Amino acid sequence: MGKGRQVLGSLAANGFLLAYGLQEGYTTPALPQLRQAGSGLAVSDEDASWIGSIFLLGIAIGTPLQGPMLALGRRRSLMFVSPVMCLGSLLITFPNSVAMLLAGRFVNGVCMGSVLPMPHIFISETVAPELRGALVGAGMFGINIGLITVYSLGLALSWQQIGGFIAAFYGLYPLLLWPLPETPNWLATHGRDQEARRSLLFYSGDAAGAETELARIKERSTAHNPDLPPVSELRRRAFYLPLLVSVTVTLCKATSGTPAIHLYSYDMFVAVGGSADPLQASVVSTALSSVGSVLAFVLMDRAGRRPLFLLAMLTCGICWVAIGSAALLVSDPIATDWVAILGFSVALFVYNIGIGPVGMVIMGEMIPLRYRTIISPLQSMIMWIASFAVGKTFFQLRDALNFFGLCFLYASTCALFAVLGFLLVPETKGKTLSEIEEMFEQGTLPVSRRASAHYETLKDEPEEKSAVNRASRPPVYGTEAPSSPPQEPI
Repeated sequence: MGKGRQVLGSLAANGFLLAYGLQEGYTTPALPQLRQAGSGLAVSDEDASWIGSIFLLGIAIGTPLQGPMLALGRRRSLMFVSPVMCLGSLLITFPNSVAMLLAGRFVNGVCMGSVLPMPHIFISETVAPELRGALVGAGMFGINIGLITVYSLGLALSWQQIGGFIAAFYGLYPLLLWPLPETPNWLATHGRDQEARRSLLFYSGDAAGAETELARIKERSTAHNPDLPPVSELRRRAFYLPLLVSVTVTLCKATSGTPAIHLYSYDMFVAVGGSADPLQASVVSTALSSVGSVLAFVLMDRAGRRPLFLLAMLTCGICWVAIGSAALLVSDPIATDWVAILGFSVALFVYNIGIGPVGMVIMGEMIPLRYRTIISPLQSMIMWIASFAVGKTFFQLRDALNFFGLCFLYASTCALFAVLGFLLVPETKGKTLSEIEEMFEQGTLPVSRRASAHYETLKDEPEEKSAVNRASRPPVYGTEAPSSPPQEPI
């Protein structure tokens, strides 16, 4: 019963990421209609670049609000912003100018940015370690369902009707979260122990283990304020190494070119020069790529986070080279269609398997509870500023470099960050949060030879003798007690 409730709670939390897919993909079906003379808005390419990217800019500006939202509660914050985003979507649905449409997109972006890590954190604080990677990674499947839905709606509905659908979704979303209790971690670190016990019992179904798990959570939380760590903590390896890894992964997500695909899939298929209907091709490529987000459920906890991430970055770069080469060299429109559809499908497929899910898991898994108020907003702001830059410059770079040159630019950034990921991103498969934090305290990143030797030693040792695997596995992720005392900060 406990695992069933964990899965249902995860589905409700990931529903918010489906709403993110609706918002991000809105521009692909809407912009072609808005460019038409009958739309009443007469959108230019410059306007289109703002309509697409201002949502991402709003997310970047909203990330500093993640701290107050984390303090408000994981579940409560999602329920709080949904009605506001419903109002923002109504501005998109009934604008009398481009400025009003931009205002609606911006409001939704700010609200989205303030709570975007919340589904990942909610899941990581309510789900057992053996399910955590798959259910956090399932967020990518939710985003893809949102993208496929909004692209498909564009085949039959007007841009205003699509906006109305998104507004209705936000208006109804709080009903999914209403039956669920707040996470036990948030309740315990805010002195609400009785409610934390009930929450642990709800999500784990283990009455005997609730007291033990509650003690683990309270032991790992800071005594003075669970959401604001002291400045002296910021020089610990457990703070700055997760920050370095998370920033590397989030920059990979932004600069891989996938934000531009989600925002401007229609324009990309037009630019590549094929004969297929661009919107139908967008639906097909996104639907094919969504298989990757399903496989991520299994591969995340079998193949591991690090191999998936590195393979995805390299493959994504190869896809951009193939798409750019087709745009430059292939004159047959049917052949170009095949290369473009397969190239975009595979690029999004590997993003859904490795780049996107690894970033989600890192936010919920690698960042210690007491540092999340600082690290989560900071790494999110960096990623969304980079994503905004990718979205805002798409039309300008397409005109300056030609579309094939833009594809080669995206390929080069994939290669660069694949190297950085090889040097910095560690493997965390099968480790509890205490073990992950201990690994960072010891400074065991892949770039270090000592780290590599350390990993090999762990691989050869029996699990009961391995230093980082001594900690018992709790039935539900709290902030577990460390398996051994952490080193003093250097």
